[in-house]
Formats: sequence, structure tokens, C-alpha cells
Amino acid sequence: MKKQLKSVALLFILLVSVFTGAGIGKVSAADATAYVITNVQVNDIDLDVGSDTNPVVHLERGETATVEVLLQGRGSYDQNAKGVDNVRVRAWLGGYEYGDVSDESDIFKVMPGQVYRKVLRINVPEDIRTSDYTLYVEAFDDDDRTKVTFKFDLAEQRHSLVIQDVIFNPGLEIDAGKTLFSSVRVENLGDKKEEDVKVVMSIPELGLSAKTYIDQLVTQDQEDKTVRDSEESSMSSDELWIKIPNDVKAGEYEVKIAIVYDRGHRTIEESFLLNVNGGQATTPTTQADTVITLDSVSQSVEAGKVAVYKVMIANLGNEAKTFSLEVGDVGSWGKARVDPAFVTVMPDQTAELFVAVTANEDAVEGSKAFIVNVKSGSTIVKQLNLQADVDGEAAVSDNYSNVRRGLEIGFIVLLIILVILGLIIAGKKLGNSGERKHEEMKSSETRSYY
Repeated sequence: MKKQLKSVALLFILLVSVFTGAGIGKVSAADATAYVITNVQVNDIDLDVGSDTNPVVHLERGETATVEVLLQGRGSYDQNAKGVDNVRVRAWLGGYEYGDVSDESDIFKVMPGQVYRKVLRINVPEDIRTSDYTLYVEAFDDDDRTKVTFKFDLAEQRHSLVIQDVIFNPGLEIDAGKTLFSSVRVENLGDKKEEDVKVVMSIPELGLSAKTYIDQLVTQDQEDKTVRDSEESSMSSDELWIKIPNDVKAGEYEVKIAIVYDRGHRTIEESFLLNVNGGQATTPTTQADTVITLDSVSQSVEAGKVAVYKVMIANLGNEAKTFSLEVGDVGSWGKARVDPAFVTVMPDQTAELFVAVTANEDAVEGSKAFIVNVKSGSTIVKQLNLQADVDGEAAVSDNYSNVRRGLEIGFIVLLIILVILGLIIAGKKLGNSGERKHEEMKSSETRSYY
């Protein structure tokens, strides 16, 4: 009999162990806490805490998800109960590569039989990879915790561009009369390919602005599948430039970078503070007795080819002046030379200087802005803002090479003409000599006959 009782007791222990291990009616440390999560809402969508058939909540990158949690103290309400101190509610998103995506409530006290409502907000990163994720919601104190999980689907917004970076040259401090350059890197985090993206740099207080376009930005998914280098999900704009007027007062001015996309229906902006130093009277940008003009402020050029800009100078003063050109902001994408190095212009006379800009073989396509300072001695008479459009189409050829080639061809043609003329003259001389010999022989025969 004792053996049978022992066998029954052993069997009972084994069954309890099996059922507990299998999760049937399991009791965990979390279930033993003095509180329980009774309800969770995500963006006003109710999720059943005790169900395995909850809907999969849809969220988008860049969205702020509102998570509402109801937490109830276990047991009957008792005003004299001790309760549990230092309780927090936390929600977080697992699987983000670059940090913690979470929100957490302040510390509060939980009393038996009472319900507490905590609202958390999770900012979904704009650069998180689209996939299925798990949302964790937990309540915890110094000793215990309880946790529930839910599945949700994370997708891209239909249209979503972000400004990755803005590079200013020479920086966000500049002298009046100088030129501010910027390059803006834009990334497509949306679901749709974007075309003709407008990039604008402006200084509203001064009424100045500049713009350029990015032809296309594919999505990250499209970039993963493409094999063409020209299709990228992030790209830097062509260089933008604004010349700060010489008479601008020293101070701080707001610089705005705006991205206009989705056929002009969407705009994102970032603002920066530009510190402008006052202009210097010792370096005027123009003089009354000097007139400076250009044949062109912008030219197209192929990589490895040359664009030539003609600077025309008229001296309206009473004394002869010597002028030279100083070229800047070309070194990152090309080389420049000036011909001649300097020129002396007599009163009421004009002269020309040429700036030849050669784009590097590996120059990136796009508009390249650069500066040419016209100097008389060490004084800047005028600052010229020029532009070279580097692209794969037929570009401006090297004018010097064309002139040289034209002279070579002209010389060859002239030489051929001279040779032909020489042959013609020689032929005529030979013909005249033959006729004279013929007449002489005829005359001689006549005399012999008689």
C-alpha cells in the first residue's frame, strides 16, 4: 500500500513538472507581481494583452507612435495598503541598429485595486530598415517586472526626403563682399522615386537666394536592386553660391536650406546662423574710372576639356594702369590659367585678359562656381562670380587650340596653293620655251630651203 501511495505521489509530481514546463497554467515571476498590464493601445488601436491573434499594427518611418498602457494593482482596493513604490512603465522597439528607440514613464506608486493610465510616445527613426518588428511593453519596480509583446509592420512613407548634411564654404562666418558656397546632401527614405528635386539656399533678410536641382533620387530598395551607378538613394547637390553685398551690416543672418519635392507639394527646411563681418573700405569691388565686362559668366565644359572666359577692361582714367587676374575656388575640380599674366591699359584704351579653366578628367558632373578677382596692383577692382557646367555633352573647346589648329590648316592650304601656282607657272614657262624652239627650227628650215 505504501508503495502504491509513493507511486501515485511520484506520478503527480511528474505531471505537475511536465505541465509547468509545457506552459499550461504556468506561474512566472512576472505573474507574481503586485500589478498587471490589462490593456495596451497603439495609435488608438486596442491590443488584447492575453491574445495571440492580435492584428499587426502598421507604422511608418518618421512617425511618432502613441502607446497607451493601463496598469492595475492586484487585489482589492485597500486605502491602508502599503502598495508598491518606484514603478515605471516602459515601451521600446527592438532591432534598431543605431540606438535605443523607447519611452519611459516617471516613477509612480501602485495601490491594490487601482488602475493607472500611462501614455508613452515612441519616435520611429526615419532611417530604420523596413521589416517586421516587436514592440515590448513592460512595467517594473526595484524587485519585479511584467512584460507583454506585440508585432507590427514598419514601412516607408510614400514620399520622404531628409537633409543628411549641409557643407558651407568658407563656413558660417564670412566677410561682406565675399561669396558663400554650400553643398547639400539629400536622402530618399520614401517609397517612391523622386525626380527634379529643387534645392534652395536663401538669406531672407538680405533678399538673396540660389537654387539647383537633383535629377533623381531612388528609394533604398531600388538602390539595392539597381546596377547603374547613376541611380542613388542619397546624393549631394551641385554647389550653390550667394555673394554677400559689400555694404551689409555686420551681424547674424539666417540661412535657410529648403528641399522642394513631390512636384512641389512637399518642402523640408533647415536653418543656420551666418555671422557676417563688415566690409573693408580698403578692398573696393569697383572703381569709377574702370569698366570691366565679361563675354560670358557661365560655360559648359567636358571633363578634361577647357572653357575660356574673356575679361574686357576699359581704363577711363587719366593714367595708365596695370591689371591682373586672380582665380580662386577651382582647385577641387580643375585647373586655371590666365593669359596674359597682366596687361597695362593706357587712358581711354581697352584691353583683354583670358581665363582658361580646365576640368579634371575625374571631375563630378554639375555646376562649379568660382571667383575671379580683377586687381590693379594689390587692390581688388572687381570680383567676378563665374560658373562652369561640367557635363558629358559637347562642351566649349579650347579656344587657343582651335586658333592654333586653324592656323595650321590655313598654312597647309596656303602651301598647297603655292605649290599649285608654282606648277602652273613652271608649266607655262616650259610651254613658252617649246613654242620658241619650234619657231626657231621652222625659221631655220625656211632659210635652208632657199
